[in-house]
Amino acid sequence: MASRSRAGFGPWQHLRAGFAPGRGTSLLLAVLALVTTTFLVALPQLAAGAHDRGLADAVTSAEPAERDLALRLTPRAVEGVALPSATLGAQSTPPFADVDAAVRTAMDPRATELFEAPRHTAQSDPFVVARADRRRLDVSAVEAVIRLDDVLVRGVRWTSGGLPGPPTLERTLTTPTGQEHRVAVVPVALADRTAREWGVAVGDVLELAPSTDATRRVTPTALVLAGTFQALDAADPVWGAEPRMLGVAKIPTADGGTKDQGAVVAPVSSYAAVADGIWRIPRGAGDASSPALDHEWRFVVVPERLVRTDAGPLRSLLVTLDTDQDVWLAVPERPRVISGLDTLLDRYDRDVAVTDVLTSFVTGGVTALAVLVLGLTALVGADRRAAEVRLLRSRGASTGLVLALVAAWTAALGIPAALLAAVVTSVTLPGSVPRGTLVEVALVVLLPLLAAVTVTWRRLAAIDEVPDETRDLGRAARRVVLELVVIALAVSAVTTVRSRGDVIAAGRTDWFATVTPVLVALAASVVAIRVLPWPVGLMSRLAARGRGLVAYLGLTRAARTGSSAAVPITALVVGTTLVALTAALSATVTAQRELAAYRAVGADARVDADRIDAADVERLAARPGVTAALPALVERGSGVVVDGKESLVTLVAVDPVAYERSLRGTPLAVDLPSMPVSAGTLPVVLSGGPQAATFDLVVRGTSIPARRAGTVPGLVRALGGREGVVALVPLEALRVTQATTQPNTVLLQASSEAQAALAKTARSDRFEIGGLVTGVVTVDGLRGAVADRALAGFVAAAFVAGTVLGAVLTLLALLLLLATTRPARTQLVIRLRTLGLPHGGERRLAWAEVMPLLAVGVIAGVVVGVYAPVAVSTALDLAPFTGAAARLPVEPRPLAGALAGLGVLVLGALALLTDATSARRGDLAQHLRRGDSA
Repeated sequence: MASRSRAGFGPWQHLRAGFAPGRGTSLLLAVLALVTTTFLVALPQLAAGAHDRGLADAVTSAEPAERDLALRLTPRAVEGVALPSATLGAQSTPPFADVDAAVRTAMDPRATELFEAPRHTAQSDPFVVARADRRRLDVSAVEAVIRLDDVLVRGVRWTSGGLPGPPTLERTLTTPTGQEHRVAVVPVALADRTAREWGVAVGDVLELAPSTDATRRVTPTALVLAGTFQALDAADPVWGAEPRMLGVAKIPTADGGTKDQGAVVAPVSSYAAVADGIWRIPRGAGDASSPALDHEWRFVVVPERLVRTDAGPLRSLLVTLDTDQDVWLAVPERPRVISGLDTLLDRYDRDVAVTDVLTSFVTGGVTALAVLVLGLTALVGADRRAAEVRLLRSRGASTGLVLALVAAWTAALGIPAALLAAVVTSVTLPGSVPRGTLVEVALVVLLPLLAAVTVTWRRLAAIDEVPDETRDLGRAARRVVLELVVIALAVSAVTTVRSRGDVIAAGRTDWFATVTPVLVALAASVVAIRVLPWPVGLMSRLAARGRGLVAYLGLTRAARTGSSAAVPITALVVGTTLVALTAALSATVTAQRELAAYRAVGADARVDADRIDAADVERLAARPGVTAALPALVERGSGVVVDGKESLVTLVAVDPVAYERSLRGTPLAVDLPSMPVSAGTLPVVLSGGPQAATFDLVVRGTSIPARRAGTVPGLVRALGGREGVVALVPLEALRVTQATTQPNTVLLQASSEAQAALAKTARSDRFEIGGLVTGVVTVDGLRGAVADRALAGFVAAAFVAGTVLGAVLTLLALLLLLATTRPARTQLVIRLRTLGLPHGGERRLAWAEVMPLLAVGVIAGVVVGVYAPVAVSTALDLAPFTGAAARLPVEPRPLAGALAGLGVLVLGALALLTDATSARRGDLAQHLRRGDSA
């Protein structure tokens, strides 16, 4: 009977009986494995969605000329001059249909889905506008272009009249040479603002004569105003292609002045009538497009339809249109393809790759920290099975059975938990799971299991082991070798990242770069554990001179506990590094985003125009929240000539004193040197470039003798998406040298509210700011636009999630540090309580013993976390998340690291308070009853 009982108590019964006593540790490990696996699997899947949205963001934020597929055609003229005639000519045929068919042929099915129906437009050179009844307009020297655009059909609200129809009247005009020219009177529309400024109304007939600025010798024509309109959405990009459709604009002339020009608009269906009026094609000459009109096709990409894989079809389409001659066989005249879409796609691919590189630091840190904490949990669980291991061994259990049981008791629950998390997450979220993620999950699951098995195997080997001093020497030697290997790997990783940084920054994820912060943290923990006894020992000797015994005992134990608590301290260093690293990178991105915005704007806000007059400056300065408005001339095509060699610079002509004052308190704050004006030379402050003391400054083709007043690198600016050398000169001094100097920019010192109001006005009605205004940019607007992009938001969310998970794992590492040091500390407390240790002394002992370990680990982690971004800076290109035109230097962020370290110290204090609360529940009798088994 007894024999049957013993036979029935097999491995399964051992497993069931032994699981219950330590199920808390096993369940904790399972929960940690589940949470960590969920994070590691979800992050790349969420990244895939961010990549899709990132392409839409890249297209949406780009200028129309960069994101749209545009084609442009000006047909060749049969004759160099349009000839008037007394009869109407042939009906010109627009080239739109033939080109549409050719482009559609070049598109694959997926590319076809990505574009809206093409938008066709045609536009003439400027004409001088006059009333047909010879009455004067309300303004003089009125000019306009004729634009054929179907935006009238769906994008306007009619304030009077309605959509222009086909012409019903004819009119005979007389050319300047006295020839008669018979034309159809074409109905057109006019912006309500322009109609009021000109003083015209629906029904007025206008005669248009060629302007002296026209590039083609065309014939006069006649129009009738059929309606006036207001745009339903003035910020719609369709109006950006020709702002003159919305109002009268001032167009600069070659002599430095301006001309008022508007645009009369007709639907594309009026093409033949308009074309015949300004460039007659004789009857019988065959179908042809009008050589007097510039034709444009604009295939607009729909951002909402884009996913990352669409980059391939778009690139293929551009290549086909550029290189495949067969596409254009049916087109009489091949248009030019105008698109920056290929450049935009290249930049997007780089942004995606850089995002993957940056988030790999988070996943690498979380994986390493999770492995350490889970491994430490498994070690604690296995250590608590020491009695069971000895009992099983004494009863003759095999090594394999004991190892299997301990592994199952401590870490086996982590495997199904991780598998469940991986399956549920991968099924719930779209996107595939990369192989690298599977490797990380395998490490999280298997290494804790391996740790439990290893420590149990060593315990089994030690049961029958004969004491031998040589074994201790061997262990010490192995530890030294392992520490040297860790340090060597860290040095090698940093060296590799620095040597291959440009390749990695270009988007090639490198495993060495990913684990570099972790390896440096491991090396720092090795150094911290080795250095720990010295400062803590000094503190214990100082404490020995005091009256209390607890502080001395705690510090002495801390000085001797470093090696036995190596794994908890290492986890603490890695956790602090992860938190400090994400904090430092987040602070770097925030700081660089602000700096990039200021470099792009040049002030709090900037108003660009073809020309700025004093009245424009006064009007802007009077806006609420604007404390300074500085007129400036910004010329990107200027140059510095030294010894006959010219270097391109961006000229910024402004009042230096007022500009320096307006930049105080911003990332652009600079100390400009004195710039006295001397006869014959212009003082110039450069941000870089040639080092010559004197040179020629080329402004609008004119060379001006100049001298270097100083070099201020902080003057560098990013204009048009590019950074370049800036030459700052006093505006008034430039005016003395060049009398025709006219500002084209206003730099504003403005509050956030003023920036928002200015940007709103620019979107709704730019003409309210000024007829010459071409653009308004603000620091807050640029900064917010970059922060709202999908890739930037994903990286920020990944940092936050990584920081939270890292903080949780670090807290668990602290609790496990207390757990590993508690048995010996409890034994000491038992003895001290029998000697009269007052109640509460055990808490002071815990603080004195653990806080030095905590402090050393936090300091090491903070140092690594703060300087790790600098160590791998060659592999970091934060421009996709900062909006910078060029890579900005990565600088250490001690404040961010200090705050992260303070947070970890707070977590440590909470862990100690929790431990103290647990210890306070026991009394002396309980401690004595525990005895050596406590």
